[in-house]
Formats: sequence, structure tokens, C-alpha cells
Amino acid sequence: MVISVLAVVGGLQTGMVFAIRPSYNDGNDTPVKCFGIISSILLSVALFPQYIEIYRHKEVIGISITFMVVDLLGGVFSDLSLAFKDEFDIIASISYSLVVVSASFILCMDKHIDTGI
Repeated sequence: MVISVLAVVGGLQTGMVFAIRPSYNDGNDTPVKCFGIISSILLSVALFPQYIEIYRHKEVIGISITFMVVDLLGGVFSDLSLAFKDEFDIIASISYSLVVVSASFILCMDKHIDTGI
């Protein structure tokens, strides 16, 4: 089952590369921006089940705080890297900022719940 899902997803990604490449080579980067927006949306929705668990149990369960700190720092440094580019990429900035916000929320909830503040 896992192999078939991986094969379908890999085939979809390969197909999208070949479908988008002609328009991208002609100077139209709209399809690439669409994929950037879709990835930002999926990234922001990815931790939604964990937020529900935090609300239900009133504590952070199942997430390594070390991982969340590394994830948060990755988002911060990725945002900073955009500041030093010649052209600022807004879609990438939104995606990286969503990582920072979601990781910060989970870290704050863990601290808030543990200390009883």
C-alpha cells in the first residue's frame, strides 16, 4: 500500500514538472507561484490536528520540544536569508513565517500549560 502511494505521488510530481516546465521556460512563473501558495496552505494546516489535541488534553503531547525549537529556528533563519537576496520572495516568506508562528504557538502552549500561567 505504501509503495503504491509513493509511486502515485512520485508520478504526480514528475508529471507536474513536465506540465509546468514549458510555461516556466516562456517566462510565466504563475504555476510555480501556485505551487508555492498550495505548499504554504498545506504547511499551515499540517499542525492543525496537533492544535486540536493540545486543546483537548490541555497539554502538549506527542511533539518533541527540541524538534519544535529546531523547526522554529529553521523558519527564522530562512526568513532572514530572504532579506539578503536581491529580490524578496513574498510567498517563501509567508511559508517560513507560518512555520515560525505554528512552532511558537506550540512552544508557548507547552510553557503556558506546564507553568500554569
